[in-house]
Amino acid sequence: MAVEYHTSLILPEYSPRCITSIGPDALTRCRGLTSLTLPGTLTSIGENALSHCSGLTSLTLPVTLTFIGANALADCSSLTSLTLPPTLSYIGAFALKGCRGLTSLILPHTLTDIGPCMLERCSGLTSLTLPHTLTCIRILVNKRWHAVLV
Repeated sequence: MAVEYHTSLILPEYSPRCITSIGPDALTRCRGLTSLTLPGTLTSIGENALSHCSGLTSLTLPVTLTFIGANALADCSSLTSLTLPPTLSYIGAFALKGCRGLTSLILPHTLTDIGPCMLERCSGLTSLTLPHTLTCIRILVNKRWHAVLV
């Protein structure tokens, strides 16, 4: 779904059916989208759900969010800050790949494992705070995945 004409989007918390997840590829390639506020009922963001939203500068994640799928925010290159909620338990592979605008990131204490290459090509990142609960980081060496125990 490529919706080039939306610049700001606020998903409502209450409707006939509460929004609890954003499905795979739901808003991918919405390059004109600059601001997105997700509802307090949301618990998961699916694979590629917001990928390639290169104009996105502001993203508000709810405290109810527990899951961010693979490539969910990949190539959101204009995103300059991101606050991950303290309820987040999983971040998928390549989830923030290519988010070059991010300069700092604090991973919440609820994470124990992060997906491979979660921060690949985040060239602007100068500060990364890892939680003490993190027990496994997966890295790619010679085209094979390896788990590094922290």
